[in-house]
Amino acid sequence: MSERSAAAGPGRSDAPTDVGVRGRWLLGAALAAVAVLGTAAPAAAEPSPQLVVTGLQAVPGQVRFFLAGRDVPAGTALTEANLAVQADGVILRAKVQPLTGTSGRTIATPPRGVVLVLDASGSMAGASLAAARDAAAAYAATLPPDVQLGLVSVADKPNTVLEPGTDRPAFNAAVGSITAKGGTALYDGVGLAASVLAAHPDYVERRVVVLTDGEDTASTAKPADVTAALAAGKDRLDVVAFGPNAGGALIASMATGTGGTLVPAADAAALRSAFTDLAGSVSAPVEVVAEVPVALSGHESTLTVTLSAAGKQVANVSTPVAFRVDPRAGAAAPSRFRAGTLPRWLLLVAVGGVGGALLLAVFLTMWLALGRSKLRRRLRELDKFTADRLHAAEAPAGNILMRTALAMSERAVQNRGQQSRIETALEQGAIDLKPNEWILLRAATTARRPWRPCGNGAGWPATCGRCRPRAGCRRTS
Repeated sequence: MSERSAAAGPGRSDAPTDVGVRGRWLLGAALAAVAVLGTAAPAAAEPSPQLVVTGLQAVPGQVRFFLAGRDVPAGTALTEANLAVQADGVILRAKVQPLTGTSGRTIATPPRGVVLVLDASGSMAGASLAAARDAAAAYAATLPPDVQLGLVSVADKPNTVLEPGTDRPAFNAAVGSITAKGGTALYDGVGLAASVLAAHPDYVERRVVVLTDGEDTASTAKPADVTAALAAGKDRLDVVAFGPNAGGALIASMATGTGGTLVPAADAAALRSAFTDLAGSVSAPVEVVAEVPVALSGHESTLTVTLSAAGKQVANVSTPVAFRVDPRAGAAAPSRFRAGTLPRWLLLVAVGGVGGALLLAVFLTMWLALGRSKLRRRLRELDKFTADRLHAAEAPAGNILMRTALAMSERAVQNRGQQSRIETALEQGAIDLKPNEWILLRAATTARRPWRPCGNGAGWPATCGRCRPRAGCRRTS
């Protein structure tokens, strides 16, 4: 018996020692499980498919635009069978045309950019680097030709090997020039790729794709700062973990935080397949030409494009559009103004106002017509009376009564001293009468029909040019 057993005293055994051994084994197993779980990559969230409309142009009878997809499921193509275009609830007949790079259109497709970050540390030397070059070439070949592709290598320090461009042979040559040596400044390389994309703010789609076979060993940048830079530029990060030692929790979290994924690749074939799939998720843009019906001519509306596959909606996008006036609509082309959008009370007020204006115009027309008719009638009566009196004065046998009246009126004018003033008024009124004749005519007219004078005795000649006697009734002084 050992000293420890003797010290334990009678009835004690070595059970505690056995329990301690079992506890150490259990503790070791628990720590191992935690280590495994801690290094396992979190499940990557599946990114949501998106559609992007650019270069929209409206012409009479048509609307044209470029359409591209992001994260569209594999096998879902942007074709006429899968796309539906509508506006104001009306389905527009659309034709989809792939872009070959020589579209001939005056509007170019909006630029898109991808930067590939390639692990060139010493652990990638040999077969791993050869597999990486093959996978990068496959990625470049599968990527749509309009996407600008750049290259950053990562060893002890990151290095920009090629600025983004569409020259695929230049990209393949840049990949072939990379050699493997040194450590792995992985986070620094991702940060440099984000800086390269930041120099191109016109990119409508921005991605960083990383190929690595292990963990970061030499970076000076903090992962949180790199993730913030990616988020600021709205850059998506996709990571391909090549081999059993790649794909740690930290880099996986950075990828999923930007909407990207972490894809494991156990061998060269899986590596090439992973890169091909990533390039395939960047869909090639197409040109859509939709026919606009006459009913929508000149309207402002919202254009909605929907992508479907296997009877299910995959993604959709809406954008405002102003349709051009279609000559086919002629004079009946609908206006952008819709009366149906006005309140009913406003329409009633407008109709009532128009009706009131018409009634007022009719009333004024009738009033003016009656007034002028009354004036013409009174002037005709005055002309008739003047003609009758003057013709009677010139009868062959003479008229003693008329001559007597003229003599009396002449004396009255002379006695009142108004002869010169009446003569002046008659001349201004262009009336060929003598003062005594005018006084007699005025008295006779007043006696026959009361007439409101325009002033004193000389007021009528100055204001009534209609009282001029006929040419045959003129007298000489």
